[in-house]
Amino acid sequence: MIRHVVMFRRKDDVTDEAVHAAFTDNLHILKGIDGVSNVGFGPLVPSQRHTYTHALVCDIKDRETLAAYGPHPLHQEYAGFTRPVMADVMVIDVDL
Repeated sequence: MIRHVVMFRRKDDVTDEAVHAAFTDNLHILKGIDGVSNVGFGPLVPSQRHTYTHALVCDIKDRETLAAYGPHPLHQEYAGFTRPVMADVMVIDVDL
C-alpha cells in the first residue's frame, strides 16, 4: 500500500474557507477511483519546520495504481478544483 500525501500552503489571496470547500466538497471524486481509499483532508498542525498549511492524504493500493492515479480523469477533475488554491506543493508517496 502507498500512502499518498500532498502538503501545501494556501495562496495568500485565498481564504481557509475557500481551501476547505475546494478540497472537502469534492473528496467524493477521488473516492471514485479504484484502488484509492481512506481519503482525508485537513489543516496541518503549525510547525517551525515548515510553512505548509494543509494536507490531503489517501491510501493507494499499489505502485501500479499510483502510476495510473496522476493522469486518471477523476484525479484531473479533482485537481481542477484544488490547484487554484494551492502554493508551495510537496507530494510524498510512502510505500507501507
